[in-house]
Amino acid sequence: MASVSLPYRPSAKPFPFLDLPREIRDKIYGELLTVAEPLHPTQKPTNSVEEEANNRPKTNRRRFNIETQILQTCHSIKAEAESILLKSNLYIKIRSRVLIMECGHIMNRNFTLAVKLEPKYYRHFKSFVVSHVINLSKPLQEDLSTWCTYIILYRDLERFCSAIAKGCPEHMRHRDLMSHIVTICDPSAGSLVPDHEPFFSRGLQEKLMAPYRAALRDVPHFTIKGAIPQDLKFAAEQEIKRPFPLDPESVIREVEHLKAEGHLYFHSSRLFFHDPTGGASEYWNEALTKIQRVMQDDNCQGIRERGGLQFLNRLSALSFDLNSDKAQDYLLCMGHAYTKRAMDKFGLKVSDSVFEAASTMNKFPGSTWRPTPQQMAELTLKSSQLPIW
Repeated sequence: MASVSLPYRPSAKPFPFLDLPREIRDKIYGELLTVAEPLHPTQKPTNSVEEEANNRPKTNRRRFNIETQILQTCHSIKAEAESILLKSNLYIKIRSRVLIMECGHIMNRNFTLAVKLEPKYYRHFKSFVVSHVINLSKPLQEDLSTWCTYIILYRDLERFCSAIAKGCPEHMRHRDLMSHIVTICDPSAGSLVPDHEPFFSRGLQEKLMAPYRAALRDVPHFTIKGAIPQDLKFAAEQEIKRPFPLDPESVIREVEHLKAEGHLYFHSSRLFFHDPTGGASEYWNEALTKIQRVMQDDNCQGIRERGGLQFLNRLSALSFDLNSDKAQDYLLCMGHAYTKRAMDKFGLKVSDSVFEAASTMNKFPGSTWRPTPQQMAELTLKSSQLPIW
């Protein structure tokens, strides 16, 4: 018997959404208004090609399309939904007045999600739980400074703090001139959520401070303000300002670990996917930044003295290897670049890495380490693969 398709006729009576239990409504609000967590890359050693293929690094996936239409239904639903929106997506506002180069380095790293706001918008954005202001204590003549405002989610705060900790050469050079003021803010104050419960529990305050306490050390000008107990504020500030308890062997182990992580990423990239972004060199750049800090920071003078000539020679050898590895990584990226502009960018990075490796001896005065003829030949070969512009 043939079926007959009847036209769809919407019911005249709307669905009684507010008659649902509050727990069910909150779950619906959460599904509509919560930004999904990213998938973090996993790089675990495996015993077979099949296992390694299944566990190969994956790019982070993030979902931005939260459904805010439900906020426009009625005042009761809007009040309930906004409460879930605030508690599910903890927004962090970052205002930065640092050197333009440094701001781009920290905020534009591909593992940090940041939305830059224009001045006319950030003044009206009040739904953040943490305000982090990075400022210069005095102007610098060598570069211009500018104010930039970014909004990130709490899930990315740990990455942001790690980026500050890793820094870049310019940031390390001016670290003592930079101040950080972190303010805990209550976004539910006022009439935004009329029936709100106390927003800041002790657990939430500790959660907001956890990424700072885990990633930051030896930051001399760091102040915490706002809705936070004095004992938690004092403990966090003291922990963040405390210098790293470094010794020569721990420095070598950390640099060698980053070098090994970079090699793992590099070989996985070659086997399973093309990574035209220089992902392996992110690890090696971090290792080189740590070496540079040990060699240039006055606070690390004791480490250099305790390590002596052997420590200096090991840092020299690691610096050469890291820059040589970077040149190889950027050569691979240049080969997979799709545009001439990308090829030129990676070609310049290859050239810079080769130059940095070749001038290693000049950066470690007093070192007796010298590259072998084979190492210099390999470095020359990498340089010869560059196109002639």
